[in-house]
Amino acid sequence: MNPASPAIAPPDQYPWQWNRPPAFRLELAEFPVLMFPELSAALDAAGQKYLARHGITSEPATWQPPLVLASGLGLPGPEA
Repeated sequence: MNPASPAIAPPDQYPWQWNRPPAFRLELAEFPVLMFPELSAALDAAGQKYLARHGITSEPATWQPPLVLASGLGLPGPEA
């Protein structure tokens, strides 16, 4: 990864990332929930093409850890 990448650079080098209003950050966090199926499918296809171009053909474009990994943790919130 490039050391000057905004993803890992200190906030003083890229202040535009950290000075977003809370409403923008909320909308960004809700984006995956609100996007429509066609966009989701297109983004997934683009991710698969990207991985394939880099020789990765046996991995999904997205991943979520299994919920069993959180079992036994003392997490806040109502009991299930």
